[in-house]
Amino acid sequence: MAKLGCRRPAALIDMETSERAKRAWEGAVLTHHPAGAARARGFLRVEPAARLAAGTAASLRVRKPDALLASLGEVLESPAIQAACRVLNILPVALRREPGRPHIAGLDLQYDLVAGHAVDLVVAQLNNGETGAPATPRIMLFPGKWVAPRKRAAAEPSGQG
Repeated sequence: MAKLGCRRPAALIDMETSERAKRAWEGAVLTHHPAGAARARGFLRVEPAARLAAGTAASLRVRKPDALLASLGEVLESPAIQAACRVLNILPVALRREPGRPHIAGLDLQYDLVAGHAVDLVVAQLNNGETGAPATPRIMLFPGKWVAPRKRAAAEPSGQG
C-alpha cells in the first residue's frame, strides 16, 4: 500500500477475527501505520462484525483516510462504505481477500500453503505415535501476497433492441 502512495490507512477489524489472530492485525496496524501508533489509534476500529459498517462512512469523512483495510470483505460491500470510498477516493482493501470479491484489493493469505503444512504436521504426529492435540500448539505464519483489484465486469447487454 505504501508503494501505491497510501499514507493514512484506516482499519476495520472484526473482534472475533481479531481474537482468532491473537490480535496480530491490530498490532500490525499500530506498529506499521505511517502516522505512528499514537495517531493510528484514531484510524483503528475493532468491533463485532454487525457493527463495523455502522457509522463508518461518517467517520471516513472526518478522518479522510486514503485506504480502508477491513478484516471482512462484506464490510467493504456496504453501500454506505462503497459510496464514501468512491466520493473520498479511498482504496478499499480486504485483509483476507476472498475469491468471490475479485474487485477488492487485498491479501491472499495462501491458505493452500497453510493446509499443506497442517497435513505435514498431522503426518509427523502420526509417524511419532502422537495422538490428540499437541501439548504446545504451533502457530504457522506465512507472508500474504498483495492482489490488485480487478475491474467489475460491465453489465451484459440485454439483447433487446
